[in-house]
Amino acid sequence: MSWRQLWGSESGEESETGWGAEFKAYWSDRFMEAYVKARVRIEAILFLMFLFGGLFILGRTTWLVGFIVFFLAFLFELCFICPFNHAKTLEKKIAGLQDRVKSEITVSCDDEQCRLPPSQTTHGLFRVIVQLGGVDLITNVKARIEALRKDGEKLTLREPVRLRFHSADASGELKTMSPGTGEPLDMLRLEHIGALSLALAWNYANFDRDFCKEPDHTYEMDVSISSSVLPAKFTYVCPWTGDFNTTKPYIKQLG
Repeated sequence: MSWRQLWGSESGEESETGWGAEFKAYWSDRFMEAYVKARVRIEAILFLMFLFGGLFILGRTTWLVGFIVFFLAFLFELCFICPFNHAKTLEKKIAGLQDRVKSEITVSCDDEQCRLPPSQTTHGLFRVIVQLGGVDLITNVKARIEALRKDGEKLTLREPVRLRFHSADASGELKTMSPGTGEPLDMLRLEHIGALSLALAWNYANFDRDFCKEPDHTYEMDVSISSSVLPAKFTYVCPWTGDFNTTKPYIKQLG
């Protein structure tokens, strides 16, 4: 291990300014740590000196008053402050555990399943992978597009249109989704004629699913995935080149 790694630099290639800031922060923390420990020890020594020697130096009355004050402060700390601080610590731990086990939907776009190349019998598909974390099963999982843009210009969308999950029924939605599983969500479909279109769950009479067929444009779709837990929202960005192999869609998380 190098001397840079000892001070928190894993790569050993950081600038002098960055390393200097880490060096200063490290010794600042050590100074405060040493100060607190030294103060506690000194206070303990002074109290012991008062407890065992103060009776002869200060007189019985002064010593007794000091001892009573200490004892009352000790009881207050023991009965109120310490339990309160302990309860706050437990509350933070419980909140942390709840965050770890609660069901939460996440979306990724860097899996091999996100690109299904076209063949003689199947359409090409661009997808995202919807994953469920936590411990509880969720129900009524639906994905819909709430906004569309072409080269940054907002397009007219009279109503949200629904996308199709790969394992869904005719409705395009998932009735249930188990924790620890991932489900492909079809986003765009490459027709046999080479045109790109939205992979919708239904046919909408007032919506042109082929709005993204023109190459050399960037298409964006704001998607919301609703269910029995809080919705997951993201923007799917497709810089369509006209060629499936050279087009690299990606997502931007919206919360």
